[in-house]
Amino acid sequence: MKSMDNQGRRNLKYLVVIFVLISLSGLAIVAIAQSGPEVVVLTPRKGNINFTHHKHQEIIPDCGFCHHQGVDKGPCRGCHNGEIAPRFMRKAHFFCRDCHKEKGMGTKCTQCHQIK
Repeated sequence: MKSMDNQGRRNLKYLVVIFVLISLSGLAIVAIAQSGPEVVVLTPRKGNINFTHHKHQEIIPDCGFCHHQGVDKGPCRGCHNGEIAPRFMRKAHFFCRDCHKEKGMGTKCTQCHQIK
């Protein structure tokens, strides 16, 4: 078997570096995707909702799908307070229910609310 010339070694080094960079970027994406709290507890009058944030991130990896103004804007109620944007309850009932229907998940009140 012929030994590798300098150009071949250089190409191999580039391939290894590219592979390592791609691997590290994949780890970074997983770390970013799992950012934020594992569970967000919402406290509406109809009963608490334990919103499984990490579980939803696995299903919908694009943070902008829900955080349409950017994650740095804070929780949904920061804007969805009825003054700046439609109240969160109204928005969640349409947005979440429609997504649950689309994904073939339950849409009964008790699917999300822990009725008191």
